[in-house]
Amino acid sequence: MNQDFSNFLTIGELAKLSAVHIKALRYYESIGILTPTAINSENGYRYYSYPHITYVKVIKICANYGLPLKNFTQYILEDNKINMLAILNAASKEIKKQEKQLKVHQQYLQKMEQQVKLSQRLDSSVQYHIETLKETFLLTPFQGEMLSQAYFKSVHQILSQLEKFHLSYENRVGCYYLYTHDKFEQYLAIKVEKPKKPAASLKFLELNYQHLHAEHVNKAHIDAWIIENHKKEKHTEFLALETFENPMDLTNPHLELRYVLS
Repeated sequence: MNQDFSNFLTIGELAKLSAVHIKALRYYESIGILTPTAINSENGYRYYSYPHITYVKVIKICANYGLPLKNFTQYILEDNKINMLAILNAASKEIKKQEKQLKVHQQYLQKMEQQVKLSQRLDSSVQYHIETLKETFLLTPFQGEMLSQAYFKSVHQILSQLEKFHLSYENRVGCYYLYTHDKFEQYLAIKVEKPKKPAASLKFLELNYQHLHAEHVNKAHIDAWIIENHKKEKHTEFLALETFENPMDLTNPHLELRYVLS
């Protein structure tokens, strides 16, 4: 008796209507998550019903967001029925999770773009005014030249310990100079996300809506520049940070020198 498959979809038609490649449909079947409505016993051709269009679209969405398809067998019930609500809930949960991560990544890239644009402005200005919002820097005592071997070694040690203190690195690093008791104290300054409960043993620099001047300086001149500026302008706080520029120099970056205006 000849079978009538005219009311069903061929695998090619299903692929076209669902925008899912034939190879993907065959893979779905091979791992047990896509069962044809009918199979031609004479040639093995697969046929599908119209609800399959929606179903394979859902599978594709899940695959695009990284849900492991081999785990989909848990959603296959008796008689090849499918627990669609469970699939939709799992997909929605994963999408919301990735949306949150995308926002984090977007904010990260925006901050980087702002830093690069600031560096460009510093290149074209002797003294650039910065109106800071809120920035937090972890301070660690340090004596030495910026971008030296001792500097990089100390930065590496601090970065490796941030997780221990539940701190998140915010992509800026440099040195903080504070004039007190007739001399300058020097610290490594690592920009971090402001901790909710900072450890009492840690020292932080908080910049909260302060007015700063900033300019690019050469590392060889930074100490002399700070001393000269202090003598002339009486500034007591200086923050020298590695810059992110375009084009970006990973081995010998410019230094962005900030000083707090009283």
